[in-house]
Amino acid sequence: MKKTLIIFIFSFSLAQANAQSMSKRKQLAKEFLELITIEKYIDDQLVKVEDSLLKQTNYFFNQKKIDANIMEDVAYFKSNVHQQIDFINRSIKSRLLFIYKTYNYKKLKEIVKQIKKTSAPISEKKKAYKTVNRLISDEIKALIEVNIPGYLDFIYKKQTPVNLAITSKNQADKTQIDDILIIIDGYKPERISLFNKNNLTLSKPANYDDISGIVIIYKNHEFLFEPNPEIFRLPKKLSDMKNPVSKYCFEEVPEWKIQISEDDQKISITLISVEEFTTILNK
Repeated sequence: MKKTLIIFIFSFSLAQANAQSMSKRKQLAKEFLELITIEKYIDDQLVKVEDSLLKQTNYFFNQKKIDANIMEDVAYFKSNVHQQIDFINRSIKSRLLFIYKTYNYKKLKEIVKQIKKTSAPISEKKKAYKTVNRLISDEIKALIEVNIPGYLDFIYKKQTPVNLAITSKNQADKTQIDDILIIIDGYKPERISLFNKNNLTLSKPANYDDISGIVIIYKNHEFLFEPNPEIFRLPKKLSDMKNPVSKYCFEEVPEWKIQISEDDQKISITLISVEEFTTILNK
């Protein structure tokens, strides 16, 4: 029991000593970074980078063939670039602090004393700035090559309508689809038209929350397509593929097929996005 207590006291004392040591190291590292004014340098450099990137918004949009006149999408792009630059700023400062709080304590203390005494160039200051420039370069390269294409791809999918391929034995039937609407079962239930009859496309919904079904209006008859409640027991990706009004069907399937079949007794409409969904109406 005595031995266990001694080990516990020793371990506790060691942990406290390590915590105090790390606190001292952190304070010294902060002092060094403040003396060489490197955080302001990081701020200034990243402000310039952000300003340069945002000025190229139209260029990025044109490269991806995205409409730069939709203010909501421009705001989304700029907001994400700003947030990522802010994250890069905090990340670089955190990494730099880690480098110097794990630096040789005595050596860093001497460097701090030297900086305070003289305005002569200090090699460690030059090394710190070199490290920062490398980190900024690496992070901005990733932002341009990975993050920005991701933001643009999201906007492109949002702006690009779903193409419709309508087939029927009677060619005239293809022109008699009057509208295609989504049903929103939110606080204020509503029906929103997505159908562009002139070019046979569907606009993307502004929001996928509370969409409960899709209605095809053909020859003044309404054909309702709703997800089978059983699909929501499946894993999300699989249930999305079996849901005619899921975000997946709108954004990952570039073309929907609508097959019209009509005889004297009934009209059948089949909607094919990922899977087939059929609604039959008796005359």
